[in-house]
Amino acid sequence: TSSIAVEFDGNVDSAYGDPGYQHVSINTNYASANDANHRASLGVSNNNPAMTFNNGTTHDIRIEYTPPADDQSSTLQGWLRVYMNQNIQPVAEAPISHSTFRSMLPNAAYVGFTSGTAASNINQIEISEWAMTIVPASAAQTSLIGSPSDTTAGNTGSVLLQARDSCGNIIRAGGDASSISASLSYSGTNAAVTVTDNNDGTYTLSYAPTVSSGSGVYTLSVNFGGAAIKNNPFTLRVIPGLASPSQSTFSLSPTDNGGLSSTITISITARDQFGNINTAGGDVFQLDFSPDLVGSTAATPSFTSNGIYTSSFSTSRSGPLD
Repeated sequence: TSSIAVEFDGNVDSAYGDPGYQHVSINTNYASANDANHRASLGVSNNNPAMTFNNGTTHDIRIEYTPPADDQSSTLQGWLRVYMNQNIQPVAEAPISHSTFRSMLPNAAYVGFTSGTAASNINQIEISEWAMTIVPASAAQTSLIGSPSDTTAGNTGSVLLQARDSCGNIIRAGGDASSISASLSYSGTNAAVTVTDNNDGTYTLSYAPTVSSGSGVYTLSVNFGGAAIKNNPFTLRVIPGLASPSQSTFSLSPTDNGGLSSTITISITARDQFGNINTAGGDVFQLDFSPDLVGSTAATPSFTSNGIYTSSFSTSRSGPLD
């Protein structure tokens, strides 16, 4: 199966391509089955200093994988390094194709131990103690991918959050949705923000405010573990939707012309389904009168500003007009 193995080899065997000394080797065939033969070795220790694994000595081992700072590129490499007995220099190290590593272990991996000895060189092998440290997510390094998308009132907008550890490395496992909180507000108006775990280290923040921000902006604040994430806070616009006949309003001036042939002006305020004034223009209104205004004309309302459309007409007809 797919694996990366670190071998501590105290049995030199030329049939496996071993160097002529006891050694540490990093072996993998990536997506194919691994192999103890050194044709699968990406990196092997040298013999300075010489190593001995079959004399009963206890060794303190640290194995460390460091991914590239930005692992979105398929050409980048991480590094697997093996340290022994508190030495500050690794005894063995190997570049790891990060894109291949990610495809080989897309979401999670097992960590385990196995051992074997030659019939002519039997040894007792023990793991006396071990621990695994995963650098946790850091609010200061966690960031949004791109900017929050502007949205239309009532429609859903979203943005992705990428969790990163304190070294800036991308975290590729989920499970931290409960640690993420977000708020969206504008001039005393608050809108709910939903956090969805994508189970790959990213989280979708979704929002659907119904109040337009007009010429202003909403503020999106995002916290991870109670602390603000990188570049927090963020801004976005919420624009009004299309004009709604049931929400748009109109007025007449004057409301009574006394049966004279004076000019009457109709003013229409375009509002969307949530009552937001649509200041962008572009809506089409049609005027119908009951009874018909014989001998009079009324132009199609034209956009002026601030969501107002106007049209004027004249009539000498007396009586109610709808």
